[in-house]
Amino acid sequence: MTLNTWSHPTQVARSIRLDPGVSSEFKILGTVEVLLDGDSTDLGSPRQRALLARLLTSPGQLVTADRLVEDLWAEDPPPSARHALHVYVSRLRKALGDDRSRVESRAGGYVLNVAGNELDATRFERLAREGRAARQRGDPGTASSLLNRALGLWRGPALAEFADEPFARDECVRLEQLRLTTLEERVWADLELGRHRQLVEELQELTRQHPFREGFCEQLMLALYRSDRQADALRAFQVTRRYLAEELGVEPGPALRRMEALVLAQDPTLDAEPRVSEHKVRLPVQRTSFVGRERELARSGELLETSRLLTFTGPPGSGKTRLALRLASARRNAFDHGVVFVPLAAIADPSGVTSEIVRVLDIREAPGDSSLDAIAAFFRERRSLLVLDNFEHVLGAASQIGELLDAAPGLTILVTSRAPLGLAGEQEFSVPPLSIPPRTVTPELDALHAYDAVALFVARARATDPEFDLDPRNAAAIAKVIARLDGLPLAIELAAARMKVLTPEGLLRRLERRLPILTRAAAPAVGRQRTMRDAIAWSFDLLEPEDQLLFSKLSVFAGGFTLDAAAEVADMPGSDALERVGSLLTNSLIYRPVAVGEARYAMLETLREFAVETLREAGDETEVADRHAAWFLRLARECEPDLTSDAPVPAIERLSAEINNVRAALRHALDDNPELGLDLASSMWRFWQSANLLTEGKQWLGALLAQPGVAPEARARGLTALGGLAYWQAEYDNALSAYAEALDLYRGEGDRWHEAETLYSMSLTANWKGDLDVGSRHAEAARQLFEEVGTPEDVAKVLMAEAFVVWRRGEIAAARTLWEQSIEVARHSGDAVLANTQLVGLASLAFHQGRQTEALRTVLGAVDEATELHNSHVTVWMLDFIAAFAARSAPLSAVRLAGAVDALRREAGGGIEPGALNIEDARTVATRLLDGPEVDLAWAEGRLMTLEEALVEAHQLEHLVSGV
Repeated sequence: MTLNTWSHPTQVARSIRLDPGVSSEFKILGTVEVLLDGDSTDLGSPRQRALLARLLTSPGQLVTADRLVEDLWAEDPPPSARHALHVYVSRLRKALGDDRSRVESRAGGYVLNVAGNELDATRFERLAREGRAARQRGDPGTASSLLNRALGLWRGPALAEFADEPFARDECVRLEQLRLTTLEERVWADLELGRHRQLVEELQELTRQHPFREGFCEQLMLALYRSDRQADALRAFQVTRRYLAEELGVEPGPALRRMEALVLAQDPTLDAEPRVSEHKVRLPVQRTSFVGRERELARSGELLETSRLLTFTGPPGSGKTRLALRLASARRNAFDHGVVFVPLAAIADPSGVTSEIVRVLDIREAPGDSSLDAIAAFFRERRSLLVLDNFEHVLGAASQIGELLDAAPGLTILVTSRAPLGLAGEQEFSVPPLSIPPRTVTPELDALHAYDAVALFVARARATDPEFDLDPRNAAAIAKVIARLDGLPLAIELAAARMKVLTPEGLLRRLERRLPILTRAAAPAVGRQRTMRDAIAWSFDLLEPEDQLLFSKLSVFAGGFTLDAAAEVADMPGSDALERVGSLLTNSLIYRPVAVGEARYAMLETLREFAVETLREAGDETEVADRHAAWFLRLARECEPDLTSDAPVPAIERLSAEINNVRAALRHALDDNPELGLDLASSMWRFWQSANLLTEGKQWLGALLAQPGVAPEARARGLTALGGLAYWQAEYDNALSAYAEALDLYRGEGDRWHEAETLYSMSLTANWKGDLDVGSRHAEAARQLFEEVGTPEDVAKVLMAEAFVVWRRGEIAAARTLWEQSIEVARHSGDAVLANTQLVGLASLAFHQGRQTEALRTVLGAVDEATELHNSHVTVWMLDFIAAFAARSAPLSAVRLAGAVDALRREAGGGIEPGALNIEDARTVATRLLDGPEVDLAWAEGRLMTLEEALVEAHQLEHLVSGV
């Protein structure tokens, strides 16, 4: 008898319908098929079906037209292939009827938009994942049901009619391997349910079809042994062993050899029903369901198999206890003599730990023996798991735990603690917060469900309101609530309990400060779990006074800190800071977010709010904030010269890592020390320009300049920085106004170098504005001052301004000479940004002289250099020129690039445009060459590009223009 291994042998293979309300089904687990409202759709010719299949292998992803042509016509596409592709796309859209908009044209290719529950392969992977998780948590019944549903989606080999096509081959292999793995998982679940006799025939067929998969042979041997067929089980092993030797020249793997040894020994662990003892399971009953944590359960389960002492560490409210209980429950069958749970939250002294374990075990101490002796005697001949919960405040008892492990070799201990026990052989597992959605963009509804924190919130909200659900109306608010709660399970549960009286939007509004809204848990929670504040205060009270003080002071940091910064801001020697930071790290009140580069540390936001309150209560808030702001002013000044050098990346990365701290320092300075704030903001302006944060920089500078009582020198620097940011946003009048005020202040202070620098900036600004006479006068005055001050390297800047003037007056040759000299001097003096930006001037000269290819290549080289300099604003500015230069030869691609520039520019607030150099922008040129709708479509496609995609588009233009 040959069984259908595409589904469970007791089932008839059938099409599993989607959830009610879903009208479209896309199928690749078999032949390619589309159902619209339950009816199969005619997908047209084989190549048109192949187009759909190719798009379905990359659902929701852009597949370029070139890639599609290559995949559909292999290595010999006809000249008409691209046109034929457009025809197939059009026909495919028609075949999809009302769903035709699913095939979306975008950025030189196509995207097939398919929701997660509409594609059978995606549903299969989700059900398989849920089934594996159910089995891991010790629920084989649910696992078998879910895995059977997953396998029932298969109607034959994946992408059956295209399995040999190169574009489908990798996906077919991946899906087939996943199907076989899921099938193995389902068989294990059925074996755990005692269905060994029903499985024998299916497993015999599977071992014939897949003789190299040792897992099926292992399962067959177990099923035969449990069916009282020990000889047949050993014979199955010999058949597989002989096949592997003859075909591959290898021996069976360790798992299969172990199964043979167990069968030969008639090991009782192979029995269908595990042995029961009087202490099989002693775990508290959980009143709410366990949500998510599949990855953590799997990894910690692996560690539990190899470690006799596993310690879950993590901050208050991170879910250590719930994870430990779930792991203990899921792995209970691995411990013949059971699992015992001992809560230690109520134990005030380390000496009481062993007494509490004795009490829970309900055993008696022999005369003359200690509690530890009694526990050791109890576990000595047993294979058990002991779970010790909340060990952080009784760490003095750690040595007794070590003695217990030595005395009872069959004992495994699972500990939850804010800090590890520090024993030899201990395996620490840091319990992370639940996975949360990104803070900036709300994912699609299907994707949102995949985040554990969201799943927990919804599950707990339904406990208070059975009608509650995650839907398009509340998805964004729920995602933001979850993100603000840092993924801490306790905080999420407390917040979700509010859904009985609040909407998600209402909760979000009230979460401006986290702790007050989370002050009352749903009854009957007790002890330290009663409130979020209790959970944090519990850990805080256990710290040494010096650690408490540092914890409070570290709350001034936003976005993390280095050890040096911590020592400076806390006003303590570096060696003391190292010790205290290490203590806080050990006690899970701070964490290290990255493991490479300079060590950085951070504090969960919920913990930080508590620390801020303790700092405020101590009266140290202002003093600590002053030191914090002073530290980041020194950092900004240190980085400032490097931002325009030929190696700015380290400085940019340092400031990027500290940007939230800089913002916090500026907020404090705005109220308490605007002069320091102006110094800091002025030193940051080149960073804001590089990072495309020009508008933010202007807002800080504007607010600080509005404060009274600032020294003239600081105010002048702030005005200069404000003028520079306005210049790069093409706000020339605002820039000139700021520069003019700064010029007066510098003259009043007798600061001739800054006077010359400001005149140069005014010259360049006036030139871009079109006031060439004014620009020329300022350039001449700047040149004279730089020469008088004795800084010839700064003359390079003036050369650039003068080149601009003579070019706009029609003196092309003179302009080129000045620009080349200016670039040479700038590079010699180490001002890489200045040298790089002047290449646009040279490129524009070439373009106006009819040398389009030269102009394009020059600015392409410049944009590559700007990218290496991490100056995203200059990069976007140059991309606009690239689009303009290429528009006459490749209008569609140029318009797409210009659309990308328009969208990217809006993030920073405008910028210098080609029109200022009498160069028409790409869209204007393309409108004369192409139909309006075609231009509008290309523009819209470009606006969807990322900066990286725009750079790729720019380099493709070189080939289109040059014909190479």
